[in-house]
Amino acid sequence: MRVVDTDILIDHFHNVSAATEFVARALLEDRISRRDTNSVGDIKQQRRIVTMTYVLVRVNFEEFEKWKTGFTEASSLRQEYGSQGVTVFRSPDKPNQVLILAQYADMARAQQLFQSQEFRDATKRAGVTAPPEVTFLDEVLKLDA
Repeated sequence: MRVVDTDILIDHFHNVSAATEFVARALLEDRISRRDTNSVGDIKQQRRIVTMTYVLVRVNFEEFEKWKTGFTEASSLRQEYGSQGVTVFRSPDKPNQVLILAQYADMARAQQLFQSQEFRDATKRAGVTAPPEVTFLDEVLKLDA
């Protein structure tokens, strides 16, 4: 997650599209926590880069639609623990299993979620058949192709 003064970016790039592209590219940069000040023409901007925690979760369930409903309903629970978004993947060879790639602002809060009774209750309501396999990840390399 990056904290950047968006008004300064938009003023500098003269339009929202260029500023958005800059921010998207910046999100792909090294995510080591640091503070720095950069001169951009006459504009000085201060930015702070904060590391993002990724969580890979493998879930097995009884029936996809039941799981999907339960997972969707648990959105507020994930947000309460700092979820920045999730992407769900499903293999045609394993229709009763999904892989979830989730982003969290803080690893400690993400760990608290996956250890909480609320999480266990939500997975039970969603028809999960075994404890989810949860892996915490740090991004170490990203390539364009």
